[in-house]
Amino acid sequence: ATAVDFDISADTITVSGDVNFTNLGTFTINAASQVTFNGTGTLTPAGETFPDIVLGNNADVTLTGNLDINGNLSSNATATDFDISGDTVTITGGLDFSNLTALTTDATSAFVFDGVGTVDSGTLTFPDVTLDNNADITTSDDWTIGGDLTTNATAVDFDISADTITVSGD
Repeated sequence: ATAVDFDISADTITVSGDVNFTNLGTFTINAASQVTFNGTGTLTPAGETFPDIVLGNNADVTLTGNLDINGNLSSNATATDFDISGDTVTITGGLDFSNLTALTTDATSAFVFDGVGTVDSGTLTFPDVTLDNNADITTSDDWTIGGDLTTNATAVDFDISADTITVSGD
């Protein structure tokens, strides 16, 4: 297949169905870009970095490859499931799962936070979590981590305020 370029600088795109960037040429984003997923589908990032991602109306998204988000990951009031089984999601911004019904993971799933942001876990249980690259994370609710909580940087700021962090791993 011939590679094509995809430029969503300062644009919001809405996707209903599968997204596969395996044969993509160049994916251009900026701080104003956003991708919203509505409905059921798979996301194959193929090494591309995504802007803000919103799990939107009746979103039931299955990740098929590691995902790097240069922005925020959030869910709206009707998002149902985000399946990251076998994959790692790296987020430079914040995470808001306050409206997500289910987070599907397995023993090899992970979240990496490597920027500044607030985390609202939505009472979901997270897999392994790593705070990396001078992460500055603030929690906005109690957070359950079913795996390990790791810091891989020398200057990590982790503000849990009055929240409780429960870690089942190390």
